[in-house]
Formats: sequence, C-alpha cells, structure tokens
Amino acid sequence: MRRTAIVVVLVALLAVAFAVFAPAALLDARLDSVTQGRLRLADTSGTVWSGRGIATNAQRTWSLPLGWKVDPLRLVRGDVGVTLQPTEAGDLPRGVIAWRDATLILDGVAFTLPATVLGASGGAGNLMAFGGFLAFDAPHLSWSASGGDGAATVQWSGARVSGMAGNIALGTVSVNLAPRNGRIEGHVENRGGDVRIDGEFAWSPAAVEVNATLAPLPSTPPAVVRALGALGTPDANGAVHVQWRSGVR
Repeated sequence: MRRTAIVVVLVALLAVAFAVFAPAALLDARLDSVTQGRLRLADTSGTVWSGRGIATNAQRTWSLPLGWKVDPLRLVRGDVGVTLQPTEAGDLPRGVIAWRDATLILDGVAFTLPATVLGASGGAGNLMAFGGFLAFDAPHLSWSASGGDGAATVQWSGARVSGMAGNIALGTVSVNLAPRNGRIEGHVENRGGDVRIDGEFAWSPAAVEVNATLAPLPSTPPAVVRALGALGTPDANGAVHVQWRSGVR
C-alpha cells in the first residue's frame, strides 16, 4: 500500500514538473492546429509559461520576434493572460492579451509587422504584393460576440501595393478600430500617396473584410491610373471600388 502511494506521488510530481517545464515548442503545434496552419511559432526557447519565439506563417513570408509570460494565477481563476515582451532592442511587442468569460481583452498591446502579412493572409492565389509596415496599438480594447469597449489604431506606413498592372503608392493608411455589431470595425483612410482611399474594415472570427474606394488625384501618374483600372471598373471620376475578404479560420 505504501509502495503504491509512493508511485502515485512520483507520477504526480512528474506531471507537475512536465507542466512547469513544458517546452515552448509545444505551442507551435497548438497554434498550427487552432489556425489551420495559417500561424506558426518558430525558433522557440524556454517554456510554455515563459519563452521566446518568432510568430510567422507557414511560408515564413513575415515574422514577429516576441517573448511571453503566462500568468498561472489567472489560469486557476479560469482566465488566460499572456504578457508580450520584446526580444530585441526596443519596447515592442508589448502588452497583455487576455481571454475571460468569452471576451478578448487587449491592454497596452502594441506591435509592428511587415505589410507582407497582408499578402500572406490572402491565400495561395493572391497575386498582390504589399510593402511598408503595419503598426498596431491598443491602449485598451475588449471584444465579445455580444459587445465590447475601447479602441485601437493601425498605421500602415510606406504603404504600397504591387501587382501585374503596376505599383500604387498609398502613403500612410490609417484605421481606427472599435467593437461594433459583434465585430471590430473601423474607417480606412490615407494621407499622401498616389490615390485617395476611403473605406471600411471589419474583423470577426470568421473573416477579415475590406470595402474601399480608391480615387485618382490630379497628380496621379498615368501608369497608376491604368493600374487602378486593373483593380475594377472605374466610375465617371476614375475611382475604383474594391472588396477584399480573407477567411481567418
């Protein structure tokens, strides 16, 4: 009887040790499964509780070096809380991402990604290339299917789109995000560039959607006007309406 008790205790201790020291590489398989291969975690080190790695996609066309810490006390309460930490010089990425009572909560979350992530999310048939960098900043944002609060911004600096018809410089594209109608929505506009953008962005667990109008300026080069025409049928003023939708899962 005593021997059995000792074995049980040893097994329990081994289980606790594995949970505490579980390698960070285990998170890659979980992320791969949850996102159906769209997101991966490469070059990991440390543990699932405190580690480092590179967030990327299956093709590794973009990357985000990051560190993280998981709060075990929140898990006891039934919550999930992950603190993002920079792995290189600077202060990005940063912030806390939490999941509580079917609500996603971002506090002080900020990170920067190359705009190539936009092309990667468009799927294997995507023929557009995206240049520049995306800066995401959320002092506080909460979202659930029934509502939310707070706001976030995305700044796409050095924005440009390249395709078979040519290149279009978009300047700096801004999106101000807030939870509405069970989604995170925002108005899209730009400053500078060869064309004027006016549109709407929407995110939900099912898809990312962009509906926008791209209009030429008096200073728009003829080659860019022709490139706009390749995106859709221009109206009387030469403006083109574009729609883009990418399934998240």
